[in-house]
Amino acid sequence: MANDCYSVISEKFSLKRENAERVADARRYLLHEKFPEIKEIDFELASTGIRIMDAALSNNEELDKLIEELKIRNLELQKKRNEILAKNGFSLDYSDIRYECNKCNDSGYVGLNMCECFKRELNRENYMSAGLGKAFEDKTFENFNINFASGKSENGTTPRENLENCVKYCKEYSRKVCKTTENLMIAGGTGLGKTHLSSAIAKAAIEGGCNVLYYAMVNILDKFQRYDTHAIDQIMECELLICDDFGSEYLNEFRISVIYNLLNTRLINGRSLLLNTNLSSDEIRKRYDDRICSRLFGEFKILRLYGNDVRRLKKDSEQK
Repeated sequence: MANDCYSVISEKFSLKRENAERVADARRYLLHEKFPEIKEIDFELASTGIRIMDAALSNNEELDKLIEELKIRNLELQKKRNEILAKNGFSLDYSDIRYECNKCNDSGYVGLNMCECFKRELNRENYMSAGLGKAFEDKTFENFNINFASGKSENGTTPRENLENCVKYCKEYSRKVCKTTENLMIAGGTGLGKTHLSSAIAKAAIEGGCNVLYYAMVNILDKFQRYDTHAIDQIMECELLICDDFGSEYLNEFRISVIYNLLNTRLINGRSLLLNTNLSSDEIRKRYDDRICSRLFGEFKILRLYGNDVRRLKKDSEQK
């Protein structure tokens, strides 16, 4: 999947670069048609390199003098060209190639290093490919707001303190998840930040080069139901699979079998899983059979969020 994203962005940059050069060629052609003198000037300017190379290959003893003369001549030609453009209402850079990025000229690379513009596009493509659509675009660790965390303390820990600890753990998890196999379950009621934290983990892991997929659990089951082999392969093989709303899916014998095989296969193959759920531990035990529960409670680190509905509190605050 990561290679597919790279190919998509490489092709996008190639087309972008070609388009910029095509537009510049069209503008240059227009100038040459309208102003024959500019055509002659451009031809002479373009031949400078060839003249220097010919002189160098022929061991011309006056090469330095020739280069200096060409510099002076080129400056004169450029000045004359600019005067024609200005006189006729054209900008001096009218026929220049206008790349979107002046660092890499839309090639995606500065020397051997990937340009920042290419990295941004690649990350964005990876987000979309991973299932992080526009609804999740702004969900990062940086803008995760713990100020609305409130409610009753549990075991001497306030909801805010608990949330701070969970965010800290999730940040560390996102940094190491693709280097070592580690499975995580984020549990808690509605509006406490489970989806935001899961999205932030996904984005940070992707930016770290990790192959991530983010799906609602019901959509994963749907792909198995339709026997979508390409999607199933990705679900089984990606380095980190994030299952949103685990526990909200309708269950039957087939779906229970899929969930067990999904958990078991990824655990055996050392592929990390992140589940987020509204269910409590007791509700999970009542809902799933012993085989599934054994893997969930034996192989997953469980972070439990508690307190008042943060989403509702934020909305109420914005409406005041």
